[in-house]
Amino acid sequence: MRRLFIKGLLFLLVMVAGYVFWPRFPSLEAFRPPKMAVLECEAFENAKARRTTSLATALYRIFQEEFCLPPMAAAEAAWNSSWKIR
Repeated sequence: MRRLFIKGLLFLLVMVAGYVFWPRFPSLEAFRPPKMAVLECEAFENAKARRTTSLATALYRIFQEEFCLPPMAAAEAAWNSSWKIR
């Protein structure tokens, strides 16, 4: 049972490391305008309502999904952007 848990944990760590460190190529041409509009409206509504967690999540999705930034860079950009909006 313990070996199965360790193997599962190791597999999970490898998957997370692969997701975080896999190279991505930022592109402003890859975003989808309708999806971007929905995410920006969600971000502005959250900023207006002062829901910082939801705002940071919406901004993270914009940077990570639409601009294709790596997860750590997207998280940093979302944090900095949400901090400026408050």
